[in-house]
Amino acid sequence: MSIAAWAEHHDINRIRAAALLFTGLGSLASEQLLVPVARFAHRLRAPIARRAFFGTRLPLPRFSSPPMYAALRYVAFGPSASPALVAFWEQMLVSCAADVRAAVGMALADMELHQALARLSGPALVMTRAQDRLTPPSHARRMASELPQLYRLVELPETGHMGPLERPSEVANALRDLARACAL
Repeated sequence: MSIAAWAEHHDINRIRAAALLFTGLGSLASEQLLVPVARFAHRLRAPIARRAFFGTRLPLPRFSSPPMYAALRYVAFGPSASPALVAFWEQMLVSCAADVRAAVGMALADMELHQALARLSGPALVMTRAQDRLTPPSHARRMASELPQLYRLVELPETGHMGPLERPSEVANALRDLARACAL
């Protein structure tokens, strides 16, 4: 998101390569998979997600509980994530003020940066995770199809939204391969 937002407004001649890792660039509220709705109600998915998930100002419990743990694992992680990773993310989440979380959520829900991809003229790595309910693989596939010079699309199996936490070695290896390929 940051790279696309930067490319939209700045001179990109200095970019030798880009890595779009575990992200989406638009339609986050309407394409997320957290708020299941019947096929006939798909047009309601975005408003429901905006209100119930992206823009909620509800405080999170300051203590961990089995239901909270299960919800966070469902939202953000794949099946092989350790309890320690879930607990780490839970602490990050509960330490963020509710109004800040809501403001960021609404900014993400309203974001549309796909037009910036055309400005990324160098090789671009796109990484996604197979079991991401927040930014599903369809986002990465769309970015890959719109990039002028796709270096590689990597989809990590059994990985949720927190791909960099769940698969740090795979992320580091993909970035290293991109740097070597582009002689950075």
